Amino acid sequence: MPDTSVWITHSDDDGAKWAAPHDISTNARKANCGWYVTGPSQGLFLRGGVSKTDRILMSAYHTEGGVYPTQRLFSDDHGET
Repeated sequence: MPDTSVWITHSDDDGAKWAAPHDISTNARKANCGWYVTGPSQGLFLRGGVSKTDRILMSAYHTEGGVYPTQRLFSDDHGET
């Protein structure tokens, strides 16, 4: 199995500086995945409306038994989990 990992970072100043990346592979990547990639494109930050909960949403896909299933990664606590 390829040694792939999933990381998250953020900027509080419109991209001038970035926080140290944080490895979220344990929560984002299934153990039996082969090759793993996030995308296409960048993620979305959805500001809470009626629910009052902000959400980070990201697309991803990987290899698993010769197929390429897709998945969505999301966080309702600004990337902590």
